[in-house]
Amino acid sequence: MKPRFLTQMEEAFAVRQHVILSLNTEDRFYFPEEEIGPSNLNYFLATYFSRKGYRVAQYAPSMGVRELSPSGNISRDVEQLSRENDPIEVLNGLTRLLRSSQEQWIIMVLHAERIAPPPGAGATVSKEGVAFAEILHTLALDDGIAEGPSRLVLVTYSGMPEELLVRSRGYRLIEVGLPDESERKAFIEFLDDLAARYNEFGHLEEGLSREEVARLTSGMSLSGIEAMYRSSGHFKRPISREQIRLTKAREIRNLARDLLEVSEPEEGFEGVAGLWSVKAYFKHLIPQIKAGLPGVPQAFLLQGVPGCGKSHLVKALSCELGWPLLELRNVRSPFVGQSEMNLEHVIRVVEQLQPAILFFD
Repeated sequence: MKPRFLTQMEEAFAVRQHVILSLNTEDRFYFPEEEIGPSNLNYFLATYFSRKGYRVAQYAPSMGVRELSPSGNISRDVEQLSRENDPIEVLNGLTRLLRSSQEQWIIMVLHAERIAPPPGAGATVSKEGVAFAEILHTLALDDGIAEGPSRLVLVTYSGMPEELLVRSRGYRLIEVGLPDESERKAFIEFLDDLAARYNEFGHLEEGLSREEVARLTSGMSLSGIEAMYRSSGHFKRPISREQIRLTKAREIRNLARDLLEVSEPEEGFEGVAGLWSVKAYFKHLIPQIKAGLPGVPQAFLLQGVPGCGKSHLVKALSCELGWPLLELRNVRSPFVGQSEMNLEHVIRVVEQLQPAILFFD
């Protein structure tokens, strides 16, 4: 199944936009229909777009410029840029590639949030960072580049780049989402095939089917699922439901930068003493919530003295719905603007994990 972000990228390119990729960019990506095996984002994009006639180069300040060419054929211009140490000169050289009328290029800029960081978060933006942001913004608005076939792809890993870029009409912000159930199932089938041939990959415990694993791993990345199989093979123990639960909780905490705590309560309303009217109210609503009927409340405010059972009731509701419980941790920060950025990131992660209960205590 084609990852949704690839379609979004092609739509952006068609309307002369460049793209900023964010959120689940550290994952592995798999496209069996195109015979693109599991790989990191930069190599995945290089393989996919090279088959569409593009040449692909990547730039990161610590590694410089290099072309990702499946054929091994390296452009002389990129080879010359790879020896350049001045980042500004590198970006100017990449600009010449983007303006080329002879070839179509995808230029990936890795760690864009560090190259052109936003102000705030306790850090002072350097003059070089400001210059990078201005260059990348100017490139996005360059009509000569927009009219050609080449495009710029900014990849972020730990946050957003300068607001000037995020809000620019020349860029489209695309969230690389977590894999859906069909993508997870295809990847699990791939790993099971590897497990049958190689000892470094483990297997599922008896009674645990691929379909159930695909459901239980909702909210997990493909790299997290692969890590489970490798751990199972290394320690010679089958993958269990408990291992999936623990790995999933760790994965979501990592994706949310420790701003969310995830749990899957196992006790429903039968474990809540008293509160009869509140339980009856939720029991009445649960079928409507699951059916997605209009007019059903999307948020609830529970008020009461400490110890009356509010938190326990929320956990029981999570169990009754069969949805994961996401507890918001402290998003506040002493740095200007960081609290808002933390909350915005949490909301983006929660949107990837729906349906779920987001709990503010």
